[in-house]
Amino acid sequence: MLVLIGALALPAGVAPAAAQRQPGGPACSQPLADPITIVNVPGGSANPTLSRDGCWLFVMVNRPPADGGAGVAVLRRSDRRFTPVRTVRAPFSNPMNGMLLTNDQELLVVAAAGSLTFIDVEKATTGDTDPVLGQMQGLPGAFRLTVTPDDTHLFVPQFGPARVAILDLARARASRFAADSLVAGVIPTGRSPITAVVSPDGRHVYSTNLVAPDVLAGPLTCIDGKQREGGIQIKADVGVEVAFADMGGWDHHSNETQQLTPLLREFGASLAAFARDMGDRMEDIVLVTMSEFGRTTAENGNGGTDHGHGDVMLVMGGPVRGGAVYGTWPGLEPEQLFERRDLAVETDFRDVLGELVQAHLSQDTAHVFPNYRARSLGLLRGS
Repeated sequence: MLVLIGALALPAGVAPAAAQRQPGGPACSQPLADPITIVNVPGGSANPTLSRDGCWLFVMVNRPPADGGAGVAVLRRSDRRFTPVRTVRAPFSNPMNGMLLTNDQELLVVAAAGSLTFIDVEKATTGDTDPVLGQMQGLPGAFRLTVTPDDTHLFVPQFGPARVAILDLARARASRFAADSLVAGVIPTGRSPITAVVSPDGRHVYSTNLVAPDVLAGPLTCIDGKQREGGIQIKADVGVEVAFADMGGWDHHSNETQQLTPLLREFGASLAAFARDMGDRMEDIVLVTMSEFGRTTAENGNGGTDHGHGDVMLVMGGPVRGGAVYGTWPGLEPEQLFERRDLAVETDFRDVLGELVQAHLSQDTAHVFPNYRARSLGLLRGS
C-alpha cells in the first residue's frame, strides 16, 4: 500500500530560533515548495529520521516479504522537495521498532524484533550496493534507541526482558560489527521499557517503563543486572533470608545460536559479579538458578527450539559442595527422551530447594512443599 509522509514547512516570516545554514548548502536549506509536501512511500512507514544538514530523510518501511520485505527508505531533499532515492534492504526482523542516526552522522542503527542493523550513511546516500555494515542478533524486544554524545555507547530498551542493554559502539565499529558480543552491560529498569534518552552531558540515561521494579536502590552497576537488587538488600543487613531475581529473553523459537551466546555470557557475568559484590558474605549465601521449563532436544525449522521438559539447575555459594554434577544423565537416544522429544527429568526441583530450605535455612520443608518428601542430594557441606 501507499503511505503518505507529510513534511511541514514553516509559514512565511516564521523562523526557528538561532537558525543557521547547514553544511548541506542552499538546496537543503531552502523552504519546501509547499507548506505540506506529500511523498508516496510504499509500505507501512514509521520513525522518520532527518540528517543534521536537512538533506536526507530516512524512513523505516515495514512490508511483508511478498511485497519486497522491510527496509529503510532514503529520501533526498533538493529543488525544494523530498525525492525517494532508494530503499536499503537487509534481513530485518518484522516489525522494525526504532531507528537512530549517530551524532557524527555516519551510522544509522535500526532496531527490529531481536536484532540491530548497522547501516553506513555515506554508502546509503551515494548508491553503494551494500551499505549494511553488520547485524547483531540476540536483543529480544529491541525498541527506541539513544546514544551518548560522543557516540561511544548505544542504549537499547528491551521491551520483553525489562532492561536497557548497553552496547559498546566504539568497539562495534572497530571490529566491523563482527565481535562475538557487543553488550557492555544491562540496566534493570522495570517492566516494558519503551524509550530512553541520554542527557546532553552524557552522564545520565532516562528511561520510560510501564511498571517500575519492586526494588531499585543505588548504586546500580550495569553488568550486575537484576541480581544487584538482591545484593543491595543483603548488604544493607535488613534481615533478608530469601531474595529473587529474574532474567528474561530465553524463549528462543528462532535464531537460537545467535541469541543464546550473548545471553549466556551475560548470565555468567552476572553470577560472577554477584559473588564478587557479596565478598565474604558468600560464605553464608546459597544461590540457585532454575527455569520454569526446558527446551526440546531437536532444532525446529526456524533455527530455534520449542518448549521442553527437562532442565538444569546451578547451585553456588560458600556452603555448597561445588565442582560436581548431581543427578543421573538420562541420555539423548529417542527411547530415553520424554515423549521422544524432550530431556527426561531425573531430579525433582523440590529435592534441590528442599535441601536448602532444611539444611541452610533450618526450616521444615513440609511448610514449603506440602505433601512432598524431599530427598537429600548432598549439595551442602554437612547435609
